[in-house]
Amino acid sequence: MTNGTTNSKLTIKDIIYIITLVVGIGSAWVNFSVKIALTEVKVERNTLILETYNLPVIDYQLGEMNKKLDGIVVLIEQHMSNE
Repeated sequence: MTNGTTNSKLTIKDIIYIITLVVGIGSAWVNFSVKIALTEVKVERNTLILETYNLPVIDYQLGEMNKKLDGIVVLIEQHMSNE
């Protein structure tokens, strides 16, 4: 309540605003830290899954199987057209 003069006293309202600001910043920091921790855990879990199942090898094997199946389809189509 300044009534046109400059008064540097803190009011209860100002203190509540400051406390709200500090709590808001603190909760945002905690939320950000939790998201980082969860992301790190997810990356570790996905890395373990990749190592466990060795997905590049499985992908290569599936590609080779697809090539063989394509060859078999071509042979069957050739055989059917010769009849």
